[in-house]
Amino acid sequence: MGVLKLFSGRSLAERYLERGLVHLDKKQYEEALADLTSAIEEEPYNAELYTTRGFIYLESNRAEFLDFARADFAYALRLDPRQWVAHYCLGMIAFAAQEYRDALESFVAAHLHAPSRPEIRYYLGLCHARLGELDDAIGEMIAAVELFQEQADSRQRYARSWLRLLKQAQRSRRALPRGRRVS
Repeated sequence: MGVLKLFSGRSLAERYLERGLVHLDKKQYEEALADLTSAIEEEPYNAELYTTRGFIYLESNRAEFLDFARADFAYALRLDPRQWVAHYCLGMIAFAAQEYRDALESFVAAHLHAPSRPEIRYYLGLCHARLGELDDAIGEMIAAVELFQEQADSRQRYARSWLRLLKQAQRSRRALPRGRRVS
């Protein structure tokens, strides 16, 4: 056991992670990435650190970081396939690229490991909708609404709005308008 951990109760990697999250909170992406990279150097087989760094790459919203985010999520999942955030983020990347089958696969994996997360059910519903699978889309959106409501999450209004639209589309047997913005 290292001296730092002995006296503080936390490893150096945990300290870098904590500081990186503070930087992320302040939208200081370069600093956050540097701290997570240092944390990974301390604990190179810690899947959570790769997931977090991948999230920071993604959150920075810089196109040149997208491949780094994907690589970190993929590596995190090789280390620990239960990293639901990595699955979820890969789903978000695929969804944004309109690769709905790939997104659906990632969201299904995320749901397997985090079944109480309403945002996963929400995006499962959106993927099914984009694939023209309205019955599945409605079922997922109903589940999302219920979970958002249970957790008193204000995002339930988006899920309710989509649920109304999906039910209308099902009744009229027409496709969803392509220009509908996803919130």
